[in-house]
Amino acid sequence: MPVQNTPLSDAKFMLEAARAHIRDADHALHDFNKSHPYEIIEKLDPATDETIVCVSMKSDIPSKIKILTRDAADKLYTCLNFLIFQLAVENGKSNSGIQFLATKSKSSFELAMAGEKMKDISTKAKNFINELEPYMGGKGEMLYILKSLRNPGSHRRLVAIGRDHHLSGSFQAGPNGSIAVKSLSWQSLEKDVEILRMSGSGNRYQIDLAIRLSFIEFENIKHEPILPLLAKFANQVEDIIVEAEKRFFN
Repeated sequence: MPVQNTPLSDAKFMLEAARAHIRDADHALHDFNKSHPYEIIEKLDPATDETIVCVSMKSDIPSKIKILTRDAADKLYTCLNFLIFQLAVENGKSNSGIQFLATKSKSSFELAMAGEKMKDISTKAKNFINELEPYMGGKGEMLYILKSLRNPGSHRRLVAIGRDHHLSGSFQAGPNGSIAVKSLSWQSLEKDVEILRMSGSGNRYQIDLAIRLSFIEFENIKHEPILPLLAKFANQVEDIIVEAEKRFFN
């Protein structure tokens, strides 16, 4: 979205900055994956006499990726703060310290909307915010997730995760052997994660795993790769900005 000089220029500029961070983080993750940051470990299961093949991270996630990802989340929510400020300005409240409202529950959202925090925006603007449903369980719950991600007091530990459709390689059972590849759901690779089991002899395998990243402490998104999710959030923030511009600034 080209950034032009309009009341929402700051929000649009911040959105493009967030998207640039997401792209840069994705490129850095691609380079990280090319370095094969994991190791393959074989263990013996004494109960079944099978060989368990596990994957385990051997390299830390680069600081560049962590910083870009966290900053992208922060910038996306800042877009909404710029938007709500401009709605206050449009209502004649140029000195307003108002911030965008996203809450954990519908009841807390409704209480806050009726309170002092949102007194500087017009009834029309309040109706617009109400339509977004920016609370958990509402159609705009991603806005609350964004707020949580950018909260300095929250635990935002980025970890490597893996899933079977990002697992590739070759698996060849020997004449007297067998290989069973385990299906992976999104899960942390901080500890040894079982990839396959082998029995008998003559088995051969080669494993390539594309690492993805997640903020593991956030229950609602801990099984989702964060970079595609942030890109989706960016599109939703853009939709909000575009709709607000049509309603209030044209």
